[in-house]
Amino acid sequence: MTAWVDMNRRAKEAAVQPLLVKGLTYSEIAAQLGATSRNAVGTIASSLRAKGALSLKPRTSSPEPKAAREKRAGKTPAKFGGDTPRKPTPKRDKVLRRSAAGSVEVAPMRGPNNPHPYDFKARAEQRATSPGVVVATKDAFDPIPGIPPVHFAVNTGCKWPVDGIEGKGLLCCGADKEPERTYCGPHQRLSRTDYTKRQRAEIVSAERKFA
Repeated sequence: MTAWVDMNRRAKEAAVQPLLVKGLTYSEIAAQLGATSRNAVGTIASSLRAKGALSLKPRTSSPEPKAAREKRAGKTPAKFGGDTPRKPTPKRDKVLRRSAAGSVEVAPMRGPNNPHPYDFKARAEQRATSPGVVVATKDAFDPIPGIPPVHFAVNTGCKWPVDGIEGKGLLCCGADKEPERTYCGPHQRLSRTDYTKRQRAEIVSAERKFA
């Protein structure tokens, strides 16, 4: 019997075809013919199938998963509670916030006083209608009138550093702020520089999007 390495492709196909018809695996054929590996036999088998010398086995369809069958039948899968309908998740429109005084209060998620962070048009209208307290640059580190400063360790509001009572020590502003902000409104405006031309163009584009 000719060795596998000395066979040409036609001889390999003639040797592999009857063994495949008998139902031998690639590994068994490789061991019987002395092939280098089962992949070498697989290459010859693919060539025979492409030529039509071997009939392809009919592909058996895998059973449909139970969850897919239940979904097609209009049932809720068992892992989601069987046939009981799923309750829709309630829309979260209110959150709990802690004020500067330490009390917890219920506040709406969004509203005229709390627009979306990227809704620049609504924020501009909010600033125009209610500019709030304006802090001058020369008074940047003075406490806001009517808002007593608090210590850094217990502060839950604005983190802008201000002078302590009568200029003693360094405390936080402590005024109410938006959850995603670090400073309150007056100190937030004070901490920002003027917009560049590119930033102003992006703001105009965002205003057109939300218009």
